[in-house]
Amino acid sequence: MVKDKRATADGVELRSRAEDLLHGKTTQGNLPLTEADAQRLLHEVDVQRIELQMQNAELRRARDDAETALASYTELYDFAPVGYFTLDSTGVIRNANLTGAALLGTERSRLIGRRFTLVVADAARSPFTAFLEKACASGGKETCEVMLPGKKELPLFLRIEGMAGKSGEECRIAAIDISEIKRAENELRLRDRTLMQQSRQAALGEMISTIAHHWRQPLNAVGLIIQELAYASENSSLTTDHLKESVDKAMRIILSLSQTLNDFRNFFTPDREMSRFEVNRVIAGTVSFVEESFKQERIAVDVKSSDNPLIEGYQQEYSQVLLNILFNARDALLERPNGGARIKVSSFSEKGKAVVTITDNGGGIKTEIMERIFEPYFTTKDECKRTGVDLFMAKSVIENHMGGSLTVRNVEEGAEFRIEV
Repeated sequence: MVKDKRATADGVELRSRAEDLLHGKTTQGNLPLTEADAQRLLHEVDVQRIELQMQNAELRRARDDAETALASYTELYDFAPVGYFTLDSTGVIRNANLTGAALLGTERSRLIGRRFTLVVADAARSPFTAFLEKACASGGKETCEVMLPGKKELPLFLRIEGMAGKSGEECRIAAIDISEIKRAENELRLRDRTLMQQSRQAALGEMISTIAHHWRQPLNAVGLIIQELAYASENSSLTTDHLKESVDKAMRIILSLSQTLNDFRNFFTPDREMSRFEVNRVIAGTVSFVEESFKQERIAVDVKSSDNPLIEGYQQEYSQVLLNILFNARDALLERPNGGARIKVSSFSEKGKAVVTITDNGGGIKTEIMERIFEPYFTTKDECKRTGVDLFMAKSVIENHMGGSLTVRNVEEGAEFRIEV
């Protein structure tokens, strides 16, 4: 820097001396310069002057570009779809963009200097204050959801980045309005509940028919006992032992019928909490519900297990999934009677997951239907028979409620549904 100043001063002095010489002026003590030397010095000074002008122009362009970039950044910052806030170490707002101010329902100037926790709903203020202090002090990135007060509480998703050790900027917050997301989630939950109810009602109709199959033979047996007692009474052959034996037999049948009702009632009682259960036991219970009615329709159900896998989930919902798939297989078999209708249920463990496959020999699923089979309300059957939500709900229960997967494919003789949890 000193060298540049000296060179500049020498250049000015040389130019002055050269000009004096060219104009016939002399200065005492100055070195004599020829006219050629003076012309050369003047040329060098002019070159330096032009270079300085070019540098100044470049600096002006750089300054203009910086101001333009700053203006663009400010606009992007202020009108970004995300609210941004900068907080100091005490949680006081030091800066905010216009989007953030709009989310909080106030002017930016009124936010500066206020504690961020004051804009949070009263019920969430205390835990959020502790969370914010921890996030700012950690220097890491944390996320949370908070509610803002108002006529209609506004949920915000916050991404908090701590700036530990940096004075003046201890914490930065990015805020997003998630009210539409919450509304969509609520609508999906409501739709799922509605579809689940419809699925249960459809299954209830199926189960009423199944109960009739379960009760028909026992009721016939009770009827025969009553008729036999009446016949013995008319012929004076009714003894005390005979009466007691017949009553005991009838009561055992009636208790069995009552237990059947309890089993069906429990089947339609939704689980409140997740539990750990044996897959094979659920399969056996579910198959027992439909086995008698399937026999009447000449459909054999074979159950095979290579081990006894366990599942953490909702047992009743899992049982209903099995039931829905069994009914779907039965419908496929009834549409294509082949004299050897068969459903095979297999369970085993694979790569740490409990796997159940339900396979039928009903000819498989058409390619154009395969892609839509899990869509809500999609059905190829008579609307008065099926609602079209059974397989949709089965997939929703397994994948959304229990974190598993439900898939289908065609195999050699029919279709195979595969449940992995």
